[in-house]
Amino acid sequence: MVLRLFFSFILIFTLSLRSEAQNNELSFPEFLKAVSKDEPNMTSLIEKVFSQLLGRDYLTSEQLQKISYVIQTKDFEKFQRFPTLTLSDLRKIQGLKKIDAEEASIASAPIKDALENIFSSECSEKLPEAKIVVASIPDLKGGNAQDPDASDCKVDRSIKLARLLSSLIRNDGSEVTYQNNVLRTPEDLMRALLSSGHHVVMTNEKNYADFNGWSYKGKAVRTPLWIDTEVDLDTGERLVIPAGHSALVFRVTGGDLIQEAQVSFYFGTLGVNFYPDVELRPKWNESKVFYAVDSLDVRQRDEILAALDVIGRYSERHILEIKTLGPLPMQGYGYLGVCNDSVAVVELLTHSKNMDLSKISAFPLGRAKELNQKLDITDDLSEAFALLPKDLDVVPERADLLRRVLRMNPFGRDYEKFFDPDLARQIQQVEKELLVP
Repeated sequence: MVLRLFFSFILIFTLSLRSEAQNNELSFPEFLKAVSKDEPNMTSLIEKVFSQLLGRDYLTSEQLQKISYVIQTKDFEKFQRFPTLTLSDLRKIQGLKKIDAEEASIASAPIKDALENIFSSECSEKLPEAKIVVASIPDLKGGNAQDPDASDCKVDRSIKLARLLSSLIRNDGSEVTYQNNVLRTPEDLMRALLSSGHHVVMTNEKNYADFNGWSYKGKAVRTPLWIDTEVDLDTGERLVIPAGHSALVFRVTGGDLIQEAQVSFYFGTLGVNFYPDVELRPKWNESKVFYAVDSLDVRQRDEILAALDVIGRYSERHILEIKTLGPLPMQGYGYLGVCNDSVAVVELLTHSKNMDLSKISAFPLGRAKELNQKLDITDDLSEAFALLPKDLDVVPERADLLRRVLRMNPFGRDYEKFFDPDLARQIQQVEKELLVP
């Protein structure tokens, strides 16, 4: 009897947590319905919202007509999976984007200081506050809030470490000193941290991408970008999934310099950078660890250093490609690659034995196939670029696509966590078709 009551309590507690998480989020149709109550000019308003979501150049007359019709009929459920784009659609959108003035340069002031000075100051730096997305909806904010469970010092150290690593991988002349040594590369910095007693864990993490970080009246707004994979399941259904995001996350603890920090690396819409990883993420956007590498193990420590070497060379290659091809929108995001590409290259060169493509986890990969011919550079990065799938240009082989889709699923088999029941059902079908035990 006591045991039964215990398990009943656990079940009720778990369900209450899930209910609380759902109550703190709005689906996109729920958000539109809430906004429509207070906004008379919904057509103009939602056009602005979709321009922010998709990019100002994507809204064709056909898309605008659909938006207008749904607004008139107030059938907002039709936006449950809007936008849904094919892989080839994603490539077309990149061709529509234009370059903003602030995107024309990725130059930054070099950092020159002693490592002790950088991390000795008070813990005062914080993440920027969320900004209003559309002036006529002041309650719609963009940008994830700072994690309230992260201490002031963890946030401060994460911001400073991300800034320093980003400068070092750009090879912009930055150099810092530590114990009479000059540190000019991310590996130099990592070796210094490890030698001073810091513990580092690097993880390859996956989640469904939240390009906006929107919240409305304090509730997260779910705005995944849905991808029509152009692959039919055995049930006859087309497999449609949210776009996935990959990042390499570095957790640094211990030691006298930093104590605690967490940063992530990926190719984002602001370019190839490290980012302070101390944001509060909504449940629909939570991550899973695909693999972890721990500095306490000597061999794994070498892999962390090798990963940073590849990251540094990947960043230098990105800068070279921008200079060779000319300014590109969003620092070439999409055309030169996306977050998944940057992680897949590191994964292939440092974690996958003998560059085994069957072990790659990321989908979709965005780097354009034509770059293999446009850029005459011979090195291991070029070899990795050539080997990796070109998902936006060539529909992947079916089994490979399904395998990578499953690896990008952040919820595993906790199907009740899925914010879309059809998605949960299709993921289960993918598992069945791949004979996952």
